[in-house]
Amino acid sequence: MSLDEPLDDAATLQRQLRALSESLARQVAQNTAEATARTEQLRDLALALANAETRERKRLAQLLHDHLQQLISAARLKTGIIRRMAKDDAIKANLVQLEQLLEEALSSSRSITTDLSPPALYDAGLCAAIEVIVRAFEERNGVKVKLDLDTSAEPLDEPLRVLLFEAIRELLQNIVRHAHAKNATIKSGLLVGGRIEIIVSDDGCGFEVTALAGRQRSPDRPMGLLEIRERLSYIGGDLQIESRVGQGTTVRLTAPAALRDPNQFTRTIPSTAGTSAVQPHAQPRPAGRPARVLVADDHALFREGIITLLREDPSLQVVGEAADGVEAVEMARAVRPDILLLDITMPKLTGREAASILSKEFPHLKIVGLSMHAPESMAAAMHDAGAVAYLSKGGASDTLLSVLRNLAAHELPAPCEAPGLASVKPTSD
Repeated sequence: MSLDEPLDDAATLQRQLRALSESLARQVAQNTAEATARTEQLRDLALALANAETRERKRLAQLLHDHLQQLISAARLKTGIIRRMAKDDAIKANLVQLEQLLEEALSSSRSITTDLSPPALYDAGLCAAIEVIVRAFEERNGVKVKLDLDTSAEPLDEPLRVLLFEAIRELLQNIVRHAHAKNATIKSGLLVGGRIEIIVSDDGCGFEVTALAGRQRSPDRPMGLLEIRERLSYIGGDLQIESRVGQGTTVRLTAPAALRDPNQFTRTIPSTAGTSAVQPHAQPRPAGRPARVLVADDHALFREGIITLLREDPSLQVVGEAADGVEAVEMARAVRPDILLLDITMPKLTGREAASILSKEFPHLKIVGLSMHAPESMAAAMHDAGAVAYLSKGGASDTLLSVLRNLAAHELPAPCEAPGLASVKPTSD
């Protein structure tokens, strides 16, 4: 036996150990990569399922808004026209009852729409949608909710906005189902780095946070705290819970402001630069002639009903109609109306965007927003865009006529003088 043999054996053993270690490291790296890929696939699948649910909710809500609610509103408008034409008191009384039934039907349809997918979430943003569901929540459950919302803490990405909204709605339901609270607070703001923080707290019975660890998920149960945390983690967010028995609960949600480059979500709206047809300082309407009214609504049946209604009044003259936001802007520039009846939810350009453009170009133009949404959910946004009033499409036709007559006479009624009038700001004539 040579003296070199033990050294050779040791070297061989070291090589074998090194090879085994390298093989093990490669296997660990491969397994880690596969596990990471599977985790990402599961997260992508979960987000895809959540987005599919959101799309279906939105589709059903859109069907109700674009079809059923428009038909009910048009029927109520036509009923009001017939009622004013009727001579027989008994017929008038029956038509009044019919208007009330149509109003109830519209209200029920709106409630379903809000439960499925609040229109304000897509048209006015997260803060406006929170205000809508909080008002309904307070009415149904008797819980007082204080809001302290920072409008700058607005998600730029729609899926993120929907996820945060669903999380807040679930937290509100938890307050009723589990906390039995009398008061709650919802606060939103921006953290350092631009992340969004939403804090939901209540004065309810509280619970031991450690008890959540052993809780089993059920497909039949609505999204709970653990599910909210899981979904937020998929997009780089988090959920933290502070609670003690008898001392209430505070839940902190954090999430990025956008899932991708915010510039991808920037919409291009028509510019006024270089437009020869625009004269920024249009003159107010001379006295002695009817007020010129432009009607902009993407639903032909409702638009026809509005035009028929306005033709009853000699102080109002319909000078044009538009079927989308871009057409409304172009038509307003062409015909120079005194009053613009503007649907909020329209294709190509929303009513809010169109109002923002036209209110700057034509300071004397009186813009009246129309929508299926509850007036309170969109009034502030339309006011900021330059509208002088905001009315629900489901409101009485008499209210609409009254508002337009007052505007035609250069008078702006107080809300108490015109039921259904949500927001009015003074104009300079």
